[in-house]
Amino acid sequence: MLRVRTVGGLALEVDGAGRAVPPGRPGRLALAWLALHPGLHARSRVAGALWPDVREDSARASLRNALTAARRALGDDGARHLVATRDRVGLGPADQVEVDIHRAAALAAAGRHAEAAALLDGELLPGLDAEWVHDARDRHLAARADA
Repeated sequence: MLRVRTVGGLALEVDGAGRAVPPGRPGRLALAWLALHPGLHARSRVAGALWPDVREDSARASLRNALTAARRALGDDGARHLVATRDRVGLGPADQVEVDIHRAAALAAAGRHAEAAALLDGELLPGLDAEWVHDARDRHLAARADA
């Protein structure tokens, strides 16, 4: 089971053991984006989201490097939890990945608001700066208020 914490700081856990996050900003951004966007995505979509002002071929090359860093951070379980094909990328399998904000949404939907609020207590992805991160923080604040 891969657990990803995004609130209060990016953190990883695989089968109960903590793992270091990727050392560089690109790897952390890629891992965070994939955690916040469940499922498999076209590489071009992910590259465009992470590097919106860069030519597509350069953005895709940067994505390859970022995914390599993320896979290394996951260690031996990298290939199991970071699905990367020629055209698509994502965290999976879905039943083996738990992300704190998605868990909080499920708890809130089940009426377990105190537990949801506890998971959402803190800043989303502190220390990471990108347009999509700012948008995600706005959604996080709204979800926190609702919980």
